[in-house]
Amino acid sequence: MWALGLLLLVGLFFAVGAPIGLVWILASPRRSRPKPVHAAAVPFGCAAVPAVGLGAAILWASVFQKSDLQLYQEVFGERTTVPEQSMLFDAFGRGRSREIYMRIYPDAAEIEHLSGLPGLTVSDTTLSQFASRGDQHGFSWWISSEPGRPGYCPAAVLLEADGFRGWQEFRIAQCKDADADPARLGDGEIYVIAALRAD
Repeated sequence: MWALGLLLLVGLFFAVGAPIGLVWILASPRRSRPKPVHAAAVPFGCAAVPAVGLGAAILWASVFQKSDLQLYQEVFGERTTVPEQSMLFDAFGRGRSREIYMRIYPDAAEIEHLSGLPGLTVSDTTLSQFASRGDQHGFSWWISSEPGRPGYCPAAVLLEADGFRGWQEFRIAQCKDADADPARLGDGEIYVIAALRAD
């Protein structure tokens, strides 16, 4: 989808640059008129602007944005035994408006760690409410309560530990069988929302 958007943007900039090049030739005095090849380069130069902007954005993200392991440490305050390729994060805002969303494929040590978080208890949050938080950001990798969608879960363990490490909202969800213990984490991918820092 983003590739199509970039292609449309490149086409739009090219369409804007073409008349600019034409006006440059027609409006210039005869003696100082640009060569046709120079005028023809204008739309191509304009078309390059979105691509250069995208490259700059990717470079900025790689230099200044936190890695998944760094975001894990921001949420939990410690390292994990889970490899980075088994995690997926997205983060928004700063300070008190900070929100971090996480999907992780946990190993046994990580399940034990999450199950032992201080203040962890069964949450009143419903699966559809939890899923809607990711939908608001357009995540394609988030848990879903709608059949047929990626990440669909018919039921889930839903836990909370509000106040953990200063997170005013801390929620955990994991798909489960209908007869599974609603307060116990097991095997399978786990989703976490950590939002609204108190400091």
